[in-house]
Amino acid sequence: MRLSGVADKTRLLASHYAAIDGLATADDLRRQIAMRQQLHALATVNETHLEDARGRADVARAALGNAERKRSRMETERRGLERSADLRSSTAPE
Repeated sequence: MRLSGVADKTRLLASHYAAIDGLATADDLRRQIAMRQQLHALATVNETHLEDARGRADVARAALGNAERKRSRMETERRGLERSADLRSSTAPE
């Protein structure tokens, strides 16, 4: 009698859980945990890539700034040389 009562309760519980729509099973929970871990790993990789890209952009921006400053200095020097040449040619005896 006891065994049949346990079996009946087991069947009743099994039918109850089967009837509940959207019940998360252990496999569903494991999949959700695995998916969360994978998403977290992807986010970590993306963050690392973002930091690397920012570093490369900072280096490129610094190089561009250096090149622009050098160009500006050279332009200023060229103008100075042109003025000196103009002064020399205007003061040179003919």
